[in-house]
Amino acid sequence: MIFAGGAKIVGLSKEVAVAARFGIGPAIDAYLFLFNILSTPVSIWYGTVFATAVPAMIRLQRRSPGRADRFRAQLLGLSLVAGGIVGGAAGIGLYVFVAAGLSGLDAEAMRSAWVMLPWLWLMIPCLFVAQYGASCLMARDLHTNSLYDGAPALIILLAMLLLPATVRTLAIATVLGSLLQLALTLHSMVRSGDLRGIALRYSSGLWKGFWPVFVVMLGVQCLQSVSSVIDQLIAAQLPTGSLSTFGYALRVQGTFFTLIALAVPRVLLPALTAIADADAEEKRRFVRRWSLFLGAVSGAVAIVVGLWSRSIVQLLFERGSFTAQDTAAVASLLAVMVWQLPFYTWAMLFSQQRISDGHHRSVAVITASVLAFKLTVGLALVWQFGLFGLAVSAVAVYAFHAGALWFSRSRERQGDSS
Repeated sequence: MIFAGGAKIVGLSKEVAVAARFGIGPAIDAYLFLFNILSTPVSIWYGTVFATAVPAMIRLQRRSPGRADRFRAQLLGLSLVAGGIVGGAAGIGLYVFVAAGLSGLDAEAMRSAWVMLPWLWLMIPCLFVAQYGASCLMARDLHTNSLYDGAPALIILLAMLLLPATVRTLAIATVLGSLLQLALTLHSMVRSGDLRGIALRYSSGLWKGFWPVFVVMLGVQCLQSVSSVIDQLIAAQLPTGSLSTFGYALRVQGTFFTLIALAVPRVLLPALTAIADADAEEKRRFVRRWSLFLGAVSGAVAIVVGLWSRSIVQLLFERGSFTAQDTAAVASLLAVMVWQLPFYTWAMLFSQQRISDGHHRSVAVITASVLAFKLTVGLALVWQFGLFGLAVSAVAVYAFHAGALWFSRSRERQGDSS
């Protein structure tokens, strides 16, 4: 949590610098539109590799260190190939999408997008390998990668402070930050002994039991990521400035998410995997204690941030190009969106428990139902209330997700008892 929190504090400082230089408007609308969509494949990859490879590497390392080394080398090869293919495809696909006029961006934002897109797609292959390395480190209970997540924000912050504030500078700094994150991660892998070569041919014995789980979790991550992409596409269709307003609120909220919620899956999945073969009652006590603790802490944070949202946004952003009117718009969204936090932490905890128990298909079914909820109730709220409805729908979706996981877990316990 300390490492992840440090990275997010750097990230928040970057947002302060970007807000002072650009404020709310077409340039940041374009940057956030491109960055968030191009980040989606990286999030899918990381979520899939983390949920499947971390338990596999922990078990292989215990039983056969040599096979664990081969598995890591083969997974590195897959990361390199997949990153290059997905990065190129995403860059071309996004170019066609924007050129066809489907993005919802205005003319000025589209001009900024053409400047940034040739650079931004390069972050995908860098981060595919970096996030693979992060999973290897976490399988050894090493969490420096959580600190390295702040490397892109650090480079952007320095660029905003030292260089002319242009969208090209912003895009190039983003790519250089991704390269720095990759370099730091590979350095830590060398020190931990996890980087011992690259293999592009796969041993069926190592992957036979891994592929089915990997494919299921890939589907789960795709479904989860579709929800955030939908939010970005909706915000881009709303009046100019809506996407950047929504983005600033997300960035402030993301700082608190990291301090409490991002650390949950990174720490608890290895812990739950380690006790997977223990008594079932012990695992239930473990999950119950954490659910009470996380609910209390995240609920308290949501209350504090909700009450003082305007003061927080004003203190962070209101300078330079960021006006008092911008503060009011962002603060009103933040006061609502922060209530995702308790539901998000519970959803992460319950999903990590089910993943560690091998219930990947159950997680996939629940994720599909969450997407269906998003496309019905969520869109209805946006249609009725605009950007404010988008913020409310984000909270409602996480509440539904946490409730569905809890209900599935409770039904399974009742079945075991009977």
